[in-house]
Amino acid sequence: MSFKHNLQDINQVQGGTIPKSPDLQLSPYPGNGISLTGRNQNFSYNLVSTLSPRTVNEARIGWNRFRLTTMPQDHTLDASQYSKNLNFSNKGLPEILIGGFDPSGGTFGPYASLGANFTAPANRADNVSSVADSINLTRGRHVFKFGGELRYNRPDVDNEAMGRGLMTYFNIPYVDIYNEPNLASIARVGPEFAGVNGVGPFDRSFRAKSFAWFARDNWRPHSPWSVNLGIRYEV
Repeated sequence: MSFKHNLQDINQVQGGTIPKSPDLQLSPYPGNGISLTGRNQNFSYNLVSTLSPRTVNEARIGWNRFRLTTMPQDHTLDASQYSKNLNFSNKGLPEILIGGFDPSGGTFGPYASLGANFTAPANRADNVSSVADSINLTRGRHVFKFGGELRYNRPDVDNEAMGRGLMTYFNIPYVDIYNEPNLASIARVGPEFAGVNGVGPFDRSFRAKSFAWFARDNWRPHSPWSVNLGIRYEV
């Protein structure tokens, strides 16, 4: 009999080109990175029972959980005070790009952006549970093994990142930023705000069950030769 449980705690800051200010009273911006927290763990229990000198049963129970939560570092800022189009106060600023965005090349302007990227805020939890049992039979030169497994998958996703919107300044082709000799002429280009048309916060939950069975024969007609035959079915 064996038992195993693994646990991993995650608490880190990812990405971000503007670090958190050492003095938030003088410079109140808390950074444009993402605070990532989570706890991943898996559990397994195995029991091997000798029913007779030629019969062995193996039973296994398993559970695996993967959970991650992302939050913009600047989620403490009240974005609604900057624009009447923003009606949330706990998700941080929109992603503000200075220098524009080139959709053909997927590249951003030369300046650091404000607001986290579109992976936050979000929360995801994946749970997988399984139960399996198999039996081994030794008969002469044959070792038969057959059994089955039942698995239950439960992923849950809550992503509100796209709802923060996107704001770009100097929304001109990317290459023109470098070829433009006069930055003042760039500054005359006004800001553009978009709510990311057709995309917004979403909450998804999925449930799936699967079952599998198998049968196998390990036949040793003559040492050191062996023949393995088997079949497996999953649904």
